Amino acid sequence: CIHTHHHHRTRPDTHTHPQRPQATMAQEAEWITLQRKIFSRFVTQRLRDGGIKKEVKDIVNDAKDGVVLKELVEVLTGEKLPVKAGKGGANKFQQQATIKELLELLQKKMAKTKITCSAENVMEGDVKAVLGLTFQIILNFLKIDDPDAQGGDLKESLLLFFKAKTKGYKGVDIKDLKKSFHDGMAFCALLHKFRPRIVGSYDAISAGPAALGKALDDGEKLGIEKYLPAETVVKLDDVSMVIYLTDWYFGAALLMRQDVAARRIAKLVDMTKLHDQMKADYNAGATALTGWCDQKVASLGDRNFPTQPDGEAALAEVEGLLAQLVDYKKTEKPQQIAAQLDLEALFDNLAVRLANAKRPAFAPAAPPDALEKKLADVDAAELERSKALHAEIAKQNQIIDDRLCKALADAIDTFTGWVNSKKAALKALKGQELDAQLQALEASTGDHGDYDGKHKPALDAATAAVKARNITNNKFTALTADDCAAMWAQYLQYVEKKRELLQSQLKEKESGGLSDEQKAEIATAFAHFDKDGSKQLEKRELRACLASLGEPSAPADVDALLAKYDHSGDAKLSLDEFEDFMKQQLGTSEEKPDILNGFKLIALDHETVCSAKQLDSVINEKSFKDSHVDWILNSEGPKDGDGVNYPKFTEQTFAR
Repeated sequence: CIHTHHHHRTRPDTHTHPQRPQATMAQEAEWITLQRKIFSRFVTQRLRDGGIKKEVKDIVNDAKDGVVLKELVEVLTGEKLPVKAGKGGANKFQQQATIKELLELLQKKMAKTKITCSAENVMEGDVKAVLGLTFQIILNFLKIDDPDAQGGDLKESLLLFFKAKTKGYKGVDIKDLKKSFHDGMAFCALLHKFRPRIVGSYDAISAGPAALGKALDDGEKLGIEKYLPAETVVKLDDVSMVIYLTDWYFGAALLMRQDVAARRIAKLVDMTKLHDQMKADYNAGATALTGWCDQKVASLGDRNFPTQPDGEAALAEVEGLLAQLVDYKKTEKPQQIAAQLDLEALFDNLAVRLANAKRPAFAPAAPPDALEKKLADVDAAELERSKALHAEIAKQNQIIDDRLCKALADAIDTFTGWVNSKKAALKALKGQELDAQLQALEASTGDHGDYDGKHKPALDAATAAVKARNITNNKFTALTADDCAAMWAQYLQYVEKKRELLQSQLKEKESGGLSDEQKAEIATAFAHFDKDGSKQLEKRELRACLASLGEPSAPADVDALLAKYDHSGDAKLSLDEFEDFMKQQLGTSEEKPDILNGFKLIALDHETVCSAKQLDSVINEKSFKDSHVDWILNSEGPKDGDGVNYPKFTEQTFAR
């Protein structure tokens, strides 16, 4: 039972304190001071893990009114307690009754441990009694071999986390959560993995007190509070060391989340730069093609054909002009058609990317339809020039064979109608799901054999018949079999570019933004905590697995995760369901809220300004580089001192 009567005030038994050797009074006082620091830190950690931002500076004094004790029990058990704690005008007896009720509830949760600390002990700040109670709580909620324990397997999670994050570093072999950290190399390796710029050359660090001191100093630069000196860290007992390492775990987890945020911002910067370049490339290409079309229409409209003194055009010279027209259509014009196809593919690619990124549509001065109209004007000018040249030649030759010309024109019309209908069908797929577009594209290639099997033989036969009669003017069409062959080649090129684009977009969509290293780490952690080999993680396994990956693992976090991703409703997650969750946590995201949250995380919760120093601190030379920071700080976006007003920057960037 829990004793509260002041005549029978109890002191905690020796088993409620960490075991320590006989010591002098000075050593005893120093040891108690250290325990107060460590145990206060433990309570702060647990409250923070439960979403309560409160710093417990001294557990003995801060626990007197019962508020901290109530919040701690609620966080550790994941249950709201039907107890009202706090001063709030309550008299001493009411406060004593409240704390007593809290201790009784805690006793039920710690059935295998007898709580000897009384309500009066707590209210009067009995140092040994309160430390003993805190120690009992630590032992109960950090147990790894008791299936009835309320806490997760924190020791195993920490061990796996630090091993995974320091794997491959020279001089680091983490076998336990105490001595393996005394030479400072494990701490240095952990910091170097996430912030190599802060640590400097890892190979230049030698194991020992200096390395440990360097690690603590570097960690403090990254927000890991240096509340114990290096010489004290090496004196910590097992439980105290676990509590101390939990601070480093939280610090590393923050660095990991900052890396994710930085990677997302880097992707936003890269994507925006790419979109801007694509727009510039399209506009430049469209301007060049439009200029060429205008110049070509003007030159093709020239009717000042060579003439002889009698006023008749010189047949040989006119035939030479016709040969130039034919050569132009074989050499110069295909290059411009290819340029138009490239511009259309570039525009389509950019349109898809902007739509997927929820950006405003690109509205150039000369969209693809306008470019097609320009080329159609060139086609019309070619037709008119061809007619004019052939009219001149016809005056000399009078060779007309309408039947053969009509047959060739019909074969050309049949072919061009077939190709144009296929291209129109592919263009009509815009807006559909990517996999549906790819399936439809592949299905459309089923009749490609008709070109060699039906259309080309018909075109070749009609062309041979026309050539046999030396017919050079076909009033029914300006196209030839060679034009059709070029059109077919261009269509096949269009299909291939469309296929490559869709496959690339599908691959990016399916990856979810996770690297191979992240996928391997997720699979390893999942398999490690799947203790019964069921290929599923139940709640306790899931909490430990989340903790090993540096993700929030409080009971409320796990419940929210299961509610969203447990599609079978059995309160367990399969590997596929777990990967879906991790894609959301770690994968690339181009959503505005995720970008804003990422800036806020790097800015350490500042609501508007992310400084240059904070941006520099997350550079890792892989996914977030100097060039990304330079672009953010030197863009036309809003400045604030040496940093950036990131809400305004994000709004302006998404508006582009």
